[in-house]
Order: sequence, then C-alpha cells, then structure tokens
Amino acid sequence: MRLILASLFLISLQGEAQISPALIEQFETAFQEYGNENQVIGVSIAIRTADDVWTDQFGISAESEPLTEDHLFAMGSVSKTITSATILTMYEDGLLTLEDPLHLYLDTYSDIDSTVTIRQLLNHTSGIYNYTNHPSFFQDVLQNPEEITLPEEVLANYVLSPDFVAGTNYTYSNTNYVLLGMVIEEISGQTYFEEARERFDFDTNYPSFALPPFEISTLDLAHLWADLDGFGVADIQASGTSLNNLFSGAGPAGAYVATPKDLSKWARDLYTGEILQSSTMAELLTPSAFNGNYGLGVEIISGGAIVSGLGFCSTDVVGHEGGIFYTTFTYYDAENDLSIAVQTNDAVTEADMRQLAFDLFCINDNFVVSIDEEICTESLEVFPNPFIDQLTVSYELSTSRDVSLSLVDYTGKEIRNIDQSRKFTGAYQEEFTMDIPSGLYLLKLVIDDQITYKKI
Repeated sequence: MRLILASLFLISLQGEAQISPALIEQFETAFQEYGNENQVIGVSIAIRTADDVWTDQFGISAESEPLTEDHLFAMGSVSKTITSATILTMYEDGLLTLEDPLHLYLDTYSDIDSTVTIRQLLNHTSGIYNYTNHPSFFQDVLQNPEEITLPEEVLANYVLSPDFVAGTNYTYSNTNYVLLGMVIEEISGQTYFEEARERFDFDTNYPSFALPPFEISTLDLAHLWADLDGFGVADIQASGTSLNNLFSGAGPAGAYVATPKDLSKWARDLYTGEILQSSTMAELLTPSAFNGNYGLGVEIISGGAIVSGLGFCSTDVVGHEGGIFYTTFTYYDAENDLSIAVQTNDAVTEADMRQLAFDLFCINDNFVVSIDEEICTESLEVFPNPFIDQLTVSYELSTSRDVSLSLVDYTGKEIRNIDQSRKFTGAYQEEFTMDIPSGLYLLKLVIDDQITYKKI
C-alpha cells in the first residue's frame, strides 16, 4: 500500500511535538538567502504546524524601522479565501445554495449576467469581466488616493462586456468576489467584513485581520515601497500618499490585511476542516471542468508542480496568492500538516516569492529528524520513498555498532521491528517487505544511543 510522507515534527522522548531546531535552521538559511540574493526591501514569513509556529523577517518597513512579526501586510487575493469561506458557511447554514442565481440577491447591473450562480462566481466560470483589467481603474484609484470606491461604483464604472457565456470557460475575475461580498451583505444585513469577523471570531482567532479603510487595526501596516508615479521607488506612506482608495476598490476581492503568523493559522484552520464541514470541504476543493487547479476560492497545486531549486518534492498544496502592490503567498501541505504564509511590502524587486514557498515545502519534505538534534555521522537512505510494499534501506557504519531499525508512527509508537543486531564497520543495504496500512510513518534508526528518524 502506498504510504504518506510523515510529518516534520521533532519527536521528543516525552512525546511533545515541535518544529525541529535543525529544520528551523534550514528554513532560516533559505529565507535569509532569498532576501539577500534578491535585495528585497522587506519580507516576512510564518511556518506553522498543529503545535508550533516559526516566524522570521528580512528587511524594513520604513527607513530605520526593521520589520517585526507584528507588521501587517495587505494579502491581496488571499482575501478571496475569507469571502469564499463566508459564503460557504452561509451555505452550510441554509442561507443560500451554490446554484442560486445572482438575481435572487442583487439588482441588475449593466454587462453582468444576473443568471450566473454563486458557484460560478466562486470558481471564476461566470464570464464576468475583471474590473481591475479596465484601463482606467488603477489610474483613477492612484490619482484619487483619499477617496473611497464602493462596490456599486466598481460595477457601474469598470465592468465591460462579458468574456464568455457563463459556465462555458474559466477566467479569473475580481468582479466575482465583489459581487459575492454584496450577496453576503444582502443576506446578512451587515457589511461583508462584519459578517466574516463574527463568523470566524477574528478578534480571538486571527486578531490581526482587518479590512482597511473601514476597519482600523492597532498594529502597524508595513510601509509599501513602490513606484506609483514613475519617479522612482519610494516609501508610499512616508510620502503622505493614502492607500484608502486602493483598499476600498479591492474590497472583498483583495483588501484584507494580516500578519503572516495569523494568516498561516487561517490557512491551516481552513484547509484542515476546522472552519468548514467535510462535505463543504469537498465542494471547496473541487475544481471546475475548465480549470483543474482552482476550486471555490482556492488554488490546488499537485506535487508535480512543486519543483524547487533543491529538486523535486512530492508535496501537494492548496492555498492562494495575492498581489495589491504588496504580495502574499499562503499554502497548506496536508501530508505534512504544514502551512506557510510569506508576505512582502516590496512592489519593485522581481523576486520569485512563490518559488521561495515551494523551496521551504521541499526543505521540510526532505528533512531527516534526529531526536538529539545532532547530525548522524552514519548515512541513512531510504528508497523508493514513498514505497508500496518493498523498502530498501542503506546506511554506513564507521565502526562496529549495535543497530536497531524499526517503523514508528508520528507519536513514536513502534509499528514494526525490522532489524536489531550487532553490525560491523561497512556499508549496508537491506530490503524489507512490509504490507501495512497507509498512514504517517517514520523509519527509526538507533545506532548505539543515537536515534535518527527518516520520513517515508
């Protein structure tokens, strides 16, 4: 039977689970190298498991103000995961169905097909024109930064004719999520951000989440570094330029702000079923016939697409990315129960932050865990990994040692004793046949009193 890769946790003798300090060191090295090599102005990250979270920052918010883990970043289209989750929990409450046509809730707008369904809005098969593609939208927003652009103004001024007949193709459109925000307000009787705050208890669970300019956070928004006027890169807030119109124009499609720490928790909660029922999770993760990589407000990336500078890794991830001059990538790896949120305030540097996230997933995927945090001098290789029934283990001993080889689950409980004997100096390659249920497993190698775990 095919085995699932085990989790990244350091399994201590007391059974407590934390991110291994040795793994954190690898994360930190890759992250800081990314910042230095790309000369990024500022970038912040959080990596989270069920029991632990690691954060790190590189660069500055403003001159002489280093980034901290408490700085907020605009999450851009990752906001769609909040809007989608709000709609889906309303669906669970029986307040709407995914096949409801738009005209049940909203008035008719020019160039918007009122027969499109909630599902088609969620998965971008509505055909409705993406208002942020309108040649005047960003020009108007940036030239009038203090003003507020409401959803009704977006629909009236920036939506052109449809791209295709609803339900016949896929095109990513921010307009879909502006409309979903309006549906939330029509059903709930309050703003979409008030409804989301109540439903998911932001104040307790994700205290940094806010929707500017309508909600004011007590935390500082990292200053945006961008060239908005063609006169060079500048600290936008320090220059006195407001971001009110930018955020209000993005609304439920892209205006939320958060810290990476809270955003990584949101991703883990959302994609582990803490927020949605199992049947709704199935809906969330079901792509349309026209784009196999996008569900109901979620990007679905198979292992074949996760290729880092470190080579291929087998991880599948789900999540979303977003850009509103600030850039955010947030993904969750179910096999290893790991979520990553990485955000930057640098709108200029051409650095592949998505690749950074994939590199970090691959570092975790290939990590060897050692209880005492010392690197084992004896090599340990396992192949194929993952395996079906036949497993080959190779290792090398520099001196004669007592060796014990066993299969354990992620709590450290022994599943199968494979070998226990005195071995002489030399290289060993042994094959084993194991017919065991699918699950999370580690290969445990004990050489004298040194214990090393290898994910299989």
